[in-house]
Amino acid sequence: MRGYKDSPSIFVGSHIGTVKNGGKYDGLTGVPAELEAIRIFKESDYVLKHPLELIIFSEEEGSNFSTTMFGSKSLLGDLEIDDFKRLKTSNGVLAYEVLRDVGYNPEEMKNFLLEEEEIYAMIELHIEQGEVLDQSKKSIGIVTGISGMRTLEITISGISNHAGTTPMELRKDSLVISSKIILEIEKIVKDFGKGMVATVGQLENLPNVPNVIPGKTKFTIDIRHVEDKYVEKTIEKIIKKIEDLEKEIYFEYKFRTIAKSKGEALSKKMINSIEKATKNLNIEYKK
Repeated sequence: MRGYKDSPSIFVGSHIGTVKNGGKYDGLTGVPAELEAIRIFKESDYVLKHPLELIIFSEEEGSNFSTTMFGSKSLLGDLEIDDFKRLKTSNGVLAYEVLRDVGYNPEEMKNFLLEEEEIYAMIELHIEQGEVLDQSKKSIGIVTGISGMRTLEITISGISNHAGTTPMELRKDSLVISSKIILEIEKIVKDFGKGMVATVGQLENLPNVPNVIPGKTKFTIDIRHVEDKYVEKTIEKIIKKIEDLEKEIYFEYKFRTIAKSKGEALSKKMINSIEKATKNLNIEYKK
């Protein structure tokens, strides 16, 4: 395989991290598949207009540091040394220490950033985690956009008390309050319509014992849509629901953003190229 060395590269590959119970072949499939494509190009001595490079990211799903695209953001300089010293695992281990323990020098990573002028295109093969292709009996999905995401952490503070002696009408049960909010989140998202999704994926309940009314409940909300403005509007509606509920049942609450990424419309040129190739191979596809 040969390519014009002075041209920006076409990058192929994917990420090797995944989410718990989220599919062990999620991004991983895109690595050996693209490596195989490079092997075929090389053995055919195919001449390309651009160099072809394999790129592999780790920690894209946020499984360890609760922030998505850690690997690619680091490679582009969107995460810096201060972030490495701030982000930590659920066990309290700093990203800085993790990087150092696996052989990287975090202080030198800024010297190996990928510059925009080096990139012509990026093609990533993925297994679809949902059931859209399966339900529509299509083999190929051509992605037209990447959803923007906001992950919020909501903390609800009620009053912890004895489960046996506190009448129901006098309770400020933080878990019950949180449950009402979570049901409202589902309703808000479903009312929005196609394209918007939200997930309450992590919940911490204190004191978390059988015979005590919960006094503090903390949960996360993962909200996604291709257009960032709709993510923001959905967050506004959720906060408004919390404020309305607080007027009915007095409790304290606070929220913070723990992860954020912008939505992106993908290259029409690349979409059209993939669509043309798929048609030429007579493969059923869906955008």
